[in-house]
Amino acid sequence: MEDSEKTEEQLIDEIAKLSQQITKLKESEIKHKKVEEDLKRSQQEFASLFKSTPEALIYVDEKGKILDINAQFTKLFGYTLEEIKGKKVDSGLILSQKMIDEGKNLTKKALKGFVNYETYRKRKDRSEFPVFISSAPVKINNKLKGLVTLYQDITERQKIVDGLKKSEEKYRSLYENMPGVYYRADRKGNVIMVNPPGVKLLGYNSPKEIIGKNLAKDLYYIPEDRKSFLKELKKRKGSVKDHEVTLKRRDGTPVTVSTSSHYYYDKEGNIAGVEGIFMDITERKKAEMVIIYEQSLLHSLMDNISDSVYFKDKEKRFIRVNKTKAEHLKVTPEEMIGKTDFDFFSPRNSQTIFSR
Repeated sequence: MEDSEKTEEQLIDEIAKLSQQITKLKESEIKHKKVEEDLKRSQQEFASLFKSTPEALIYVDEKGKILDINAQFTKLFGYTLEEIKGKKVDSGLILSQKMIDEGKNLTKKALKGFVNYETYRKRKDRSEFPVFISSAPVKINNKLKGLVTLYQDITERQKIVDGLKKSEEKYRSLYENMPGVYYRADRKGNVIMVNPPGVKLLGYNSPKEIIGKNLAKDLYYIPEDRKSFLKELKKRKGSVKDHEVTLKRRDGTPVTVSTSSHYYYDKEGNIAGVEGIFMDITERKKAEMVIIYEQSLLHSLMDNISDSVYFKDKEKRFIRVNKTKAEHLKVTPEEMIGKTDFDFFSPRNSQTIFSR
């Protein structure tokens, strides 16, 4: 009787264990179905996203064989899926001969991780165009399954970039070869830009040797003149023209320049500093000094010569008279300027002089 009871207990225990196993199997089956449903949904979402993405997409396996493309890929490259499915993406379908090695290396890198790249690709009609490529590996359960690559046509952007490069080259050429010195300084007066003519004028070897130097302290022959210049700039509402300044060359010698300068502003509209042009007027100043000297010499000779000397304009008006001539008429030289002989002689004598 006791053995019979034990057998019954064992049977009940085994049934209970079996029931638990069945429950676990059912739970496992439910989880498995959920995983399958989630996977199926993910695949559907991936497929929907892949097909509807506005950029060209291609899906290849881990060996680089084409598995799928979307409509935008066909539109961009001209190939249908039937034409290229199963073929290797790096075989030359969308790569020119010179780009095949680059394509293979790019695929190898992308299979290991996310890659962004700008290069050129080839359409079915063999025309080449610039593209932005973004590639990423596809893994399922941490196992590599292939590669998804996005191609974006950047022809228009490249045109803009090329246009900007040409403009930059053009303005850089103007900047570096302009006859005057271009400079830019921050609010503290520290130089942040200077062109090659400025380097040459100040006796340095490269812009780097001037960048960071303070205009007043390092480049003005008389540092206090910088304050006068800034005061004049403020007085004239942020812009001056033909303002004379004496700069200091690297060897300490002065160089006289004429500057046209103005404030420049940051994005918020605040004064960021001063920029402008320096023109070397050393030779002009020398010429002016020669003219002043010659004029002074002429005036000295005229005022000390014993003969009457004078100059008249086209209307026979006196424009320069020496002392001797004025003394003969008992007037000063200044009193004769702008007048004619009719103001000092009789009409008859004046007419005789006028007719000469």
